Amino acid sequence: MSQTTTFQPIQEPAKNREIKRPSTSCLSDALGRLGFKFQTLDSRIRSITNVALWGPAYTVQCYPGATWAVEEALEKASAGDVLVINGEGFLGAVLMGGLMSTRAHHRALAGAVIDGAVRDVAELKKLNWPVFAAGVTSRGGTMSKLGQVDITISCGGVSVQPGDLIVGDEDGVVSVPSSVLDDALELAWEIEQKEEFLTAALKNGCSLQEAVRQLDLQGSSIHG
Repeated sequence: MSQTTTFQPIQEPAKNREIKRPSTSCLSDALGRLGFKFQTLDSRIRSITNVALWGPAYTVQCYPGATWAVEEALEKASAGDVLVINGEGFLGAVLMGGLMSTRAHHRALAGAVIDGAVRDVAELKKLNWPVFAAGVTSRGGTMSKLGQVDITISCGGVSVQPGDLIVGDEDGVVSVPSSVLDDALELAWEIEQKEEFLTAALKNGCSLQEAVRQLDLQGSSIHG
């Protein structure tokens, strides 16, 4: 017989919630319920270094294959910022490699999300620094002075404004608009707590239907 698991919401202060950050899956679900269903970047943008990412966006618009705007951003972004780079999905030339990533890491930037290509993957992994990209190529780009920084861009099919929260993990990358940041984090935290309850119930031998019913009986519900 399966055991009954009691759902106990954890009321954590905001500062503690920053320590245990919601996953991209929970954030994506939360944003969908808030009416922002299309905030998950295209699945072609994947983790290159297997390091999770969290921070405000510093946006970069590149001409495909032109690295000049990225180099500008390396010096203008603040510590803790995430470089969000729109390279138009072009994979024929690199936008970021080992040297630029080393500079970004030294300046304490929080990571990079690139709708374009990277190289020097072994070096990137040694840095243990978050890099998400649409692809990898060894071919160098151009130094032509083309591009802009700190503007609204589209990256992975999602509109990103400077300062939007960028979260990346093994499941992908989500952009959280500043206008709904507090509500999205609150709801994502709630979803995560409910999923932890369901996981505990399943480990106790409940079927998924039984686990959801127990959750409903205690005044909570989850909709996947």
